[in-house]
Amino acid sequence: SKCAKMDIKKDLPQTFPLSLRNSMRQSQEPSTDGDPFGGLRRVLQAYSLCNPAVGY
Repeated sequence: SKCAKMDIKKDLPQTFPLSLRNSMRQSQEPSTDGDPFGGLRRVLQAYSLCNPAVGY
C-alpha cells in the first residue's frame, strides 16, 4: 500500500547507521539510482503487498 511504501522509505535510512550504509554501497554492485536500500526496499514492499494484514 502507499502507506507501507512511505513507512519503508522513512524507516530504512533510520534503521541503518551511516557507516553501515557506506559499507553496503561498497560491497554491492553500484545501483543505477544511487539507492543503497533498493533490493531490501523492493522485498519489503512486495511482502507488504502479499501480506496486507501483516504489513511490512
